[in-house]
Amino acid sequence: GKFLPKEEAKGIHWMTWTCVLGLEVNGIWPKYSNVNDINSVDANYSSAALVTGDDFGLVKLFRFPCLKKVNQCALTNVILSAAKFKKYIGHSAHVTNVRWSHDLQWVLSTGGADHSVFQWRFLPEGVMNGVLEPLLQ
Repeated sequence: GKFLPKEEAKGIHWMTWTCVLGLEVNGIWPKYSNVNDINSVDANYSSAALVTGDDFGLVKLFRFPCLKKVNQCALTNVILSAAKFKKYIGHSAHVTNVRWSHDLQWVLSTGGADHSVFQWRFLPEGVMNGVLEPLLQ
């Protein structure tokens, strides 16, 4: 119930991250996007994954924290671009919300105009069909 200065708030490790704005999620924004294009985010700290829902009907999965990628152009100008992600299509309209399940094995997304709820199974890298993949030599 008290105001914290920015310097104190920076050092706090939050239990969840559900804000679409902030340094930890600045890589979710594509170039020339509008601040209203991404409606919801939710971080999975244990798997270092971030899920987003946007106005284009996409559910996207990023690494967390999701920082902007820095590219050097030929003229040595620095160009910031969105981070790499995997996109999942299902909703026919904007995605209003995304959240991890309590056990962090599922993502639930809700649609706007399509009035739907999707359940997405989360398989971390190295897991296929629910079984740990053997290491390749």
